[in-house]
Amino acid sequence: MGAASSLELRELKFRRAQSNWTFDLIVEALALDPERPRAVLGSSGCGKSTLLDLLSFSLYPDKVGSFLLHTPDGQLDIAALLARKSEDLAFVRGRYMGYVLQQGGLLPFMTARENIRLPAELFSVEESHDIDELAATLGIESCLDKRPTSLSVGERQRVSIARALFHRPHILIADEPTASIDASNATQLAELLLTVVQRYKVALLVATHDQSIVSAMQLEPLTLETRAGETGSVTTIKG
Repeated sequence: MGAASSLELRELKFRRAQSNWTFDLIVEALALDPERPRAVLGSSGCGKSTLLDLLSFSLYPDKVGSFLLHTPDGQLDIAALLARKSEDLAFVRGRYMGYVLQQGGLLPFMTARENIRLPAELFSVEESHDIDELAATLGIESCLDKRPTSLSVGERQRVSIARALFHRPHILIADEPTASIDASNATQLAELLLTVVQRYKVALLVATHDQSIVSAMQLEPLTLETRAGETGSVTTIKG
């Protein structure tokens, strides 16, 4: 893992148990940096979304060797914050991470402009992008003063990308960002997403089941192996 990494993670273990069934996720090593957009590629149930939830602190690991986040404000020891379930994790997620959900996740009672501005306002980020410039880059200038219900699925996803990038995060996580869009528009959106994260020098991790999206975005897949365990399944990730 090089010094340019935005995120470095080693020896993470997480178990989900239900009745007599268990799912274990083991991350041996993972690094994310702006020069190396990555993908976690696999079918439903292999642990893609679980990994994203762990990286965004929505889930707590059972064990983690080291978990570092490198930002212009300094190095953050995420493992230490997780160990004590620190309230600072919410601030770290909101300030340094952007998240693109499969269905966009926009608030229906706000305009696109208000949705995009929301993360920056919540965390009082001053160095945010110019919203009109970002909207022009994503081709959503005409959408800014409309509510999500007035937008197409593709437009909503572009607004979601703008919202995830507006507060200048250092890491962007995208969970199946093109799954709700037809193949032609999905490829176009994937290429646009790659263009904007490269322009703004953001480390990117995309979870997807679609190899064509990985190819369109020139993503480097993490090594993911799933096997049967004693009471369920075990997924191991290296990267």
